[in-house]
Order: sequence, then structure tokens, then C-alpha cells
Amino acid sequence: MWWMSIVGPILVALIWLSTGRRDRRREDEVERWRRTMGPKSVVKKEAAGYRSTKQVGDVGPGAKVVSALPGPLQRVLNAAGAGDALGHYELVPKIAYLSVMAANAMTGSDLQAVSGKLEADAPAFVVRPLQIIEGERAANTGLEFKKDPDFMGFFQVDIDTAPPAPPPAGAKAQLAIPTDAERAKKIRSWLSRPVRDALRDLPDAWLYVQGRAMALVLYGPADAAKLDELVTVADVIFAEHGDDGGPSLFGEEEDEEDEEDEVEEAAPPPPPKKSKLAAKSAAAKG
Repeated sequence: MWWMSIVGPILVALIWLSTGRRDRRREDEVERWRRTMGPKSVVKKEAAGYRSTKQVGDVGPGAKVVSALPGPLQRVLNAAGAGDALGHYELVPKIAYLSVMAANAMTGSDLQAVSGKLEADAPAFVVRPLQIIEGERAANTGLEFKKDPDFMGFFQVDIDTAPPAPPPAGAKAQLAIPTDAERAKKIRSWLSRPVRDALRDLPDAWLYVQGRAMALVLYGPADAAKLDELVTVADVIFAEHGDDGGPSLFGEEEDEEDEEDEVEEAAPPPPPKKSKLAAKSAAAKG
């Protein structure tokens, strides 16, 4: 089949043309978003979940770019599809990041993901938007939430029933593998009302949870506003389950005016006590 020597290179070239070109517009949108993040950024964040509305100060350096993710976060990102990294941006040092990935020959879609470490182990599961077929959402065949039919109208929750990886040599034996019913109960508890409400604000998002790592994912290109929505929803989830108490993904910055008010309202220090020698001297003079 001599023609394979011609068709093969052509197919490779077509794949490269469809996945290998840089998307300058997308990169510009990511950079616009990046500059609104990090210390001393100009951004107003509306109240969401446990967070309150906040306005922070002058233009700062923006979110820090890092070369790679911690191992558990990279693994959960791989489960979401990964691809070629256009950038990993630090939201909380060593704990949470936003990754922007481009489709390649092995993956089918661009994606953006907020990945973060969790406070405690969670059962492996995926929350995905229900498919729309001929203008109607497909039947939900996933985990049932009887008290929240609205959530089930948007999302399907699938339990990952794959057995856990064997422990390394010399490690203690694993505990008994939980049943599907036990996993389902833990997943329902993990997907609390605030988490479900936040996910409904972004109905095209996917949520991957594996052990002590999570990734909230949007497939397809996203502009700066959409990236901000993604981080806002992830922030609510992280407030409930994030490592180190779930710090804000938008950073914590104390208002300088509040600091000045606290200084003014502080009680003045008491006058220094006179030494016994000074007291005797004053009595002798009297």
C-alpha cells in the first residue's frame, strides 16, 4: 500500500493544524484574568457561599505562573482530559491552582480547571452536566438526590467504582473497600447544599474528585469573565472542603483603613509605674 506513505504525513499535518496553532485571543483573555488576581489586585468579588463581597486595592503582579502542579492535582487534571499546558496559575500556594490546557492529538477539547487539595479523603466521583438531546436534557441515571430535584435536572453524579491502587511495599494493609451504598452516602454529604447551589451557577462545569484532590473544569475556550466565574464557584466548594481550612482563592487582604481604625480605637497604655527608689526620693523632698 504505497499510498500510505502519502496519506499518513497528510493526516499528521492536518492534526497539527487543528491542534497545534496558538490561540492568541484565548491567551489574551487568560492574561486579562491573570492580572486581576493575586495580592493588591483591583477586583470586586460579590458574596458567594461563605464569602462576603470585597474590594481590594491597587494593581498588583497578578496570579503567579508556576511550571507544574503537585502530583495529586496533576492526576485529577489528567482524569479530566489534561492536554498541553498553556499555563498553571497559583491561587493558594501549594494548595490551589488554575490550569489552562490546550487540546492535542490525544485529547479532544481545550479546558480550564481549578484544582485544589482537600482537607480529607473523599470517594472518587464525577459531577457532569446532563446531555441535551433534541432540545431536552437526557434522563439522569446517576446518584439520586431526592431532596434536590433541581440539581438532578442539571447534573449527573457518577461514582467511580474502580478499586483503589494497591499500597506501596512496606505500607500497612488497606481498610476494607467501602460498598457503593457507603460511597453514595459520603458523596451526598460532600455535595452539600452550598456546593450544589454553586454548581448550578455554572451549569456547564464538570467536577472531578479523587481522594484528597478536586478539579472544577470548563471545556472549550473561556474568556476572562468565564474564568472569573469558574474560580468563584470553585471558591465556594473550596470553602467547605479545601485543605488548610479552605482559604479564599481570591486571596486575603486586610483593608488599610480598618487597620488605622483599630489603632485609633485601641486603649492607651497605662502610665509606667514609679520605682521604689523614685518614690522614696519624692517623699524625702516633700
